Amino acid sequence: MYEKGLESNILLRGLIFIFILSLNLSAISLEDIKKLEKGCDNNIAQDCFNLGGLYFEGIGVKQNFLKANEYFEEACSNNYADGCSLSGLMYLDMKNIHKAKKYFKKACDGNNSLGCFNLAGLYYLGKGVEKNRPKAKEYYKKACDGSNAKGCAVTGGIYEIEKNYTKAKEYYKKACDGNNSMGCLRLGELYFKGQGTRKNYINAKKYFKKACDGNDSNGCSNLARIYYNGLGVKKNYFFAKEYYKKACDGNDARGCGILGAMYHFGAGTKPNYSKAKKYYKKSCDGNFTKGCGNLGYLYFRGLGVKQNRLKAKEYYKKACDLNDAQGCLELKNWDKNKTTLHKNTTTKSLKN
Repeated sequence: MYEKGLESNILLRGLIFIFILSLNLSAISLEDIKKLEKGCDNNIAQDCFNLGGLYFEGIGVKQNFLKANEYFEEACSNNYADGCSLSGLMYLDMKNIHKAKKYFKKACDGNNSLGCFNLAGLYYLGKGVEKNRPKAKEYYKKACDGSNAKGCAVTGGIYEIEKNYTKAKEYYKKACDGNNSMGCLRLGELYFKGQGTRKNYINAKKYFKKACDGNDSNGCSNLARIYYNGLGVKKNYFFAKEYYKKACDGNDARGCGILGAMYHFGAGTKPNYSKAKKYYKKSCDGNFTKGCGNLGYLYFRGLGVKQNRLKAKEYYKKACDLNDAQGCLELKNWDKNKTTLHKNTTTKSLKN
């Protein structure tokens, strides 16, 4: 979960886009570009950085990534930390880890939080440097201190791995306050489990809700679980179904499986075997074991689908291959032409 220490090209483009928004695009002219070039020649770092952005996006000039990086490097040489950070990202994209590290380090030394975050990622993953978790944590913390919410979330994750739940809670809170959905999710889980704090379902619900609002599908699934089981709130199948649906739409396989079970048994809705099959299938495709087993049962009984014992066996086998004891039991009982799944597995899956 915490191996995602390096930003992707999506973030690089996003940063340039933020830069572009600060300019009046309709006003960019050849004369403006020449003024920027003159400013850069005179070591005005902001002008070098702006030129890099124009070449990166191909605005007013022909798109040229190498030239863009030259200007980012020039901005960096004039102690403009944002230029160092973007140059590091471009070298990372070119798989030149040595130079990426050099520019991330210079960016971080200039208090650029993204540079610190990416430098931490190199140490955490051991890319171009010897793997060094303490040094990674140091730079993630520095990124967090620079208001990089993702840096706070990863720092919290490292503390959680170390079983220092009090510190994990502190950094997850900072991440969540910075609108990092994973930070909110993990903070909610600490309250749910009572790790680093007293168990508190009301606070768990609060942070799962914030994670879900930030489109974290696990947050939606956990929030649904709160409502389904009435943990700290009045039991509400309608809300549970809505949040499992949102989780499933975000490709949370567990959420899809439990949503399928709700339609199967009519929890908060009328029984609908066709919809149960749809969500079990999506769940099984995402390797949620009980989704596979329950889908096998629908085929075994011909509920919402044409009865197909071979299909049933196929899905029981997949459930078993995913280490689901019930799926393995169905395979064992196959020759006896019976199934215990309806009685034991699907109802249980709602509480997972």
